Amino acid sequence: LSVCTVDVGEATHTIVCGAPNVAAGQKVAVALPGCALAGGLTIKKAKIRGIESWGMICAEDELGLGENHDGIMILEESLAVGTPFATAVGLDDVALDFAVTPNRPDCLSLVGIAREIQALTGNALRMPNTGIEESGAPCGAAIDIAIDAPADCPRYVGRVIRNVQVGPSPAWLERRLQAVGQRPINNIVDITNFVMLELGQPLHAFDLKKIEQNRIVVRRANADEKLETLDGVTRTLDTDTLVIADGKRPVALAGIMGGANSEVDATTTDILLESAHFDASRIRLARTRLGLHTEAAARFERGADWDICLRAANRAAVLIAELTGGTIAPEPLDVYPQLRECPTIALRIERANKLLATSFDASAASRILALLGCSIASGAEETLQVTVPSFRPDLTRECDLIEELGRIHGYDKIEGSQNANGPWLTERDPSLQWRILLRRRLAAMGLDEVLSNTIVNATWEQLIAAPAAIRLANPPTEAQSLLRSRLLPSLLDTARRNFNQRASSLALFELGKCFSTPLSEGGLPAESWQLAAL
Repeated sequence: LSVCTVDVGEATHTIVCGAPNVAAGQKVAVALPGCALAGGLTIKKAKIRGIESWGMICAEDELGLGENHDGIMILEESLAVGTPFATAVGLDDVALDFAVTPNRPDCLSLVGIAREIQALTGNALRMPNTGIEESGAPCGAAIDIAIDAPADCPRYVGRVIRNVQVGPSPAWLERRLQAVGQRPINNIVDITNFVMLELGQPLHAFDLKKIEQNRIVVRRANADEKLETLDGVTRTLDTDTLVIADGKRPVALAGIMGGANSEVDATTTDILLESAHFDASRIRLARTRLGLHTEAAARFERGADWDICLRAANRAAVLIAELTGGTIAPEPLDVYPQLRECPTIALRIERANKLLATSFDASAASRILALLGCSIASGAEETLQVTVPSFRPDLTRECDLIEELGRIHGYDKIEGSQNANGPWLTERDPSLQWRILLRRRLAAMGLDEVLSNTIVNATWEQLIAAPAAIRLANPPTEAQSLLRSRLLPSLLDTARRNFNQRASSLALFELGKCFSTPLSEGGLPAESWQLAAL
């Protein structure tokens, strides 16, 4: 133990320190009595071997800034004594936490949020620098890329960066990642994570010398093929899982996590930077089956921007060259079997005004949609032909565009209308008519209607000796795996839960669909309306 005399600006304290790297003259981070550290420890004045200690000289992990506990943090000599630590290291910032709904994957990035602000304010959008300087042999001299599953991977961009020096990231990059709950790893990995958070495009870096036969193939996994992922778990794959493979074996789970056999480490000198686009449903299926949630999968399974792959690769390459001293190989490999086009949707101004109770003209609607990144072409009779941007996969129908008009214009600014626009008289489906009548009569007799899940516990079907039940291919839980063939078990379960809450009596009914085996080979399950009362 070392007995240290510590100047904290307003006073000088004695602090007992057990770190091996403590020395006179250092600038350090000090937690005084009353300070609560990241692990939940509250510092108190203590007596250690007869010496009063008035605080703690902190290590990186004690401040929640990493996992290093080899010694105390040594700060820059230029820092003024007594300065609050957060101010000294640039942590006195504000973090804005956005709750992003699943239909808006574009907002899982800094640029995505900036686009929203642009639409609301009209301010110009400043995109990150992607000006690139290239030198040396082209990318194709180092690697060959092929896509064997173009439906699962429509585009794959690869860039080679040579002579990199892998090491810790600069403080500003580590702090940016820590501010959003990410753990810094090394400068290469940190840059790929930073660009993902900045642009919304997940990236991955391979150690180029670990790629067998200098070849990358995007393909489906073979049955029972194995891959040890970066989390140290060896996973058994099936033929529904998309992998990135080299000439001999898988080296990554596509869109989810890299493999340990191609990991960037301290000995890496040349890297292959991957920026690809993967089918959302393919990634969602693999992630669910493997039980593996990652930041990359969260973006791909919601629908990433297929048009930003090359820009994101260039942005990451610029940062890697700047922070690691590497050189960027020219002529990136952009394997793009079938070029995609953004969909065009017809928007009727009259229809938008009827639904929103607004008075937009074509010019006002065009201005709002242009702020959202849409391209506008006038059609006949106040109909706009709107081409939606590649980063908005949620815009697929006219009503989606109308919703955007109302959202950006501001629902609070719409005065509303007393005029009804919907049809007043509609001929009802006869089957709907008798269901309405039945519900009313049962309710008039004093019965309460319940609505239960059509997916039921397998044991319920066994208890009522149901014929061959319909089993779900992807059940929500192992127990809840069948479609119901009768309503009575659901009513009994409702009664059980009510009696457990000390209900004295019950009068229930349910009118709902039940399911039975398909009427024809390979057909869908047969559906029937049933009524049960208890």
